[in-house]
Amino acid sequence: MGLLEVTFRRRGVRSGTGARAGGIVGAGNPRLRDSMRHRSQHGFTLIELAVVTAIIGLLVAGAVTGIGALRINAKLKETERVLAHVELLLGTFVARNGRLPCPADPDLAPDDAAYAREALDGAGTACAAALQVAGTGVFRGTLPSSALGAPPRELVDGWGHQHFYLVVGSAARPGSLTNGSWARNDAVNEIELWDKADGDASLPARRLLTDRGVAALVSAGPNAHGAFTLEGAQLAAPPATALAERDNQDADVFLVAAGYSDDPATPYDDLVRVYTEDGLLRPLAAEGEVQGKAALTLARMARLVDAIYGYAITQTVDPDGTDPRTVWRTIPHLDNFIDGNYDGGRDGSLSGLDTLDAGRIPFAFLNLPAAEAEDAWGNGIVYEATQYATGQAFAPMGSEEGIYAGSPIGLAGIVFRLTSWGPDGAAGGGDDIVITHTLAQALGRLNASGVTLD
Repeated sequence: MGLLEVTFRRRGVRSGTGARAGGIVGAGNPRLRDSMRHRSQHGFTLIELAVVTAIIGLLVAGAVTGIGALRINAKLKETERVLAHVELLLGTFVARNGRLPCPADPDLAPDDAAYAREALDGAGTACAAALQVAGTGVFRGTLPSSALGAPPRELVDGWGHQHFYLVVGSAARPGSLTNGSWARNDAVNEIELWDKADGDASLPARRLLTDRGVAALVSAGPNAHGAFTLEGAQLAAPPATALAERDNQDADVFLVAAGYSDDPATPYDDLVRVYTEDGLLRPLAAEGEVQGKAALTLARMARLVDAIYGYAITQTVDPDGTDPRTVWRTIPHLDNFIDGNYDGGRDGSLSGLDTLDAGRIPFAFLNLPAAEAEDAWGNGIVYEATQYATGQAFAPMGSEEGIYAGSPIGLAGIVFRLTSWGPDGAAGGGDDIVITHTLAQALGRLNASGVTLD
């Protein structure tokens, strides 16, 4: 009795019962029994086995590839999450300390006392020279997780490796949030982000994506070329032909955000973030955690205006020396450009009677600290005033000098002007901050102070 017949009998159906045999027709057919018996004796052919094996291989390969892609995507998302978290931690550090943190040394072991801590100079006021990128003002290392208030393991990328952290030294200087420029557009005191490596001569030509960066984070990505482990060991560097990846690890201020490549000769899978001063501070200013440098500069310039008028209130002038009812006022002279010695004292004026002389605020003469005469980017605020208003037009002082309604400059004429050159530290460029006071404004300000004027 064959196997098929045994099966049918267990179901209570005799062989040869046709359609009632579980839906299988002709189970008692001799030809069908011979066919089944023949296959059970000889098995599958080699062609059939090859086809089945190939199908199984394709299915397994597809499954493995899909699983690998899912894992990479998960780690990319984890790295993106960590980068966003680090940006928040950097902002919190700035709000509390008024500066960006210095890097930590990436090749230290966890049992080293300096592990995951800021690498500072002996005085503790600047980043350690050992991490400085030669010939620049930029420092390179890893994130100082201790200073950021997070365990080192929470700040690694999705593959468990340390991020490279770069910072412009001036941005890590104490007090630099309110005094001093964090970056200059000079390819020395800034971090630049490009879409191609410096040595990549292919067309189209490479493009500058970001300049005047003050900080940057770099993950070496899935291939981990040149990355540091949490134990301080550095992995194999990118191949010599991987120009973009090598640009992200060599000794300069240029980083690259290129397209993904799995070509063994020119691999690229880095994740790069470059942060500008404005990009880091704007969210903090919006939340009221810090005051932006433009706002700080405007507030400082407003205090200078107060000091200028405060001086003018004390300067009663009787130009002709005969009529005490003739009371005019003068504003302070300049600390001028004659010798470049900005000591805060008064110097003489330089040009025509109603021409604005340009110089600096005489801060010492006005009993102000030197920092009050600078904008928040560390540049001296330019002070311009007419000789009529400063009483420097004639010697001895003439009857047309001073602040009074009949001044030759006219009500619309400029009495003085204060100018900050803004973030770029250069005149013009669209980022200057200017405060101008005309004769009409000066008369109104002094009258509002209770001063009698003719």
